Amino acid sequence: MPLVANAPGLWTVDQDLRILGAQLGSRASILRLSDGRLALHSAVPFTDEDAAAIDALGEVALIIAPNLFHHLSLAAAAARWPQARVVGAPGLAEKVRGLPSMAPLPSSGTLAPGLEVKAVGGMSKVGEHVFFHPESGSLLITDLCFHFVEVDHWWTRTFMGLNNAYGRLTLSRLGRTMIDDKGALRQGVDAVLAWPFERIGLCHGRPIEKDGRARLTEAFAWL
Repeated sequence: MPLVANAPGLWTVDQDLRILGAQLGSRASILRLSDGRLALHSAVPFTDEDAAAIDALGEVALIIAPNLFHHLSLAAAAARWPQARVVGAPGLAEKVRGLPSMAPLPSSGTLAPGLEVKAVGGMSKVGEHVFFHPESGSLLITDLCFHFVEVDHWWTRTFMGLNNAYGRLTLSRLGRTMIDDKGALRQGVDAVLAWPFERIGLCHGRPIEKDGRARLTEAFAWL
C-alpha cells in the first residue's frame, strides 16, 4: 500500500504478510523528528514509489529494528538510505548474520530529537522496544500487542481467535508463552503507561486513535 498520513508527523506503509494462511500484515511507520528529519520504524519491503514518497517528506536520519523479529527488510532499508543511523534491539546483530552495522537500542531515554524509547522486559526472546512520538501523541508497538477487529477474512478471524487475540487489543496467546519474567513485563508496561500518549500505532492490526493509555491498561489488567 502507498504511504498514508496517520497523525501529525506520522505516516505509514502497510505490507501484506501471511503466517499459516492468516493475513497479519506488517506496518512501517515514518516519524518526523523535532529537527525535521525522519525516523523509520520497522522497515517493510519499500517500493521505489514508497521510497520517493518518503524522501519527499525529508531526510531519513534513523532506521529502527524495534525487536528481535522485525529485521527482514532492515538491510534493504539501510542500503536505500545509507546516510541513516541504524539501531536495533540488543542481540539482533548476533542473532542474524548479514545485517548492516547497527547500534543497540537503549533501555530508555531519548533516542532522537522528538522520539523516546523504552525496553519492555520479561520477554527475552522478543526484545521488544516501544516508542513515544510526542508530535503525534503516539505509542508505537511492534509485537507487544495485536489489535485485529472487524476482519473480513474468515481464517484470519479464526486464527487470531485461536490465538486469543481477536476483537481487542491484547498480547497474543503465543506471545504469552514467551514471557519469562512476569514482574519485569509488568514493570515495563507500567513505565510505558507513564507516557502521555493518546493513540497507539501497531505493526499488526488496526491503530487505536484515542484512549490509548486506557486501552493498554485494560490489555494488561491480567498481568
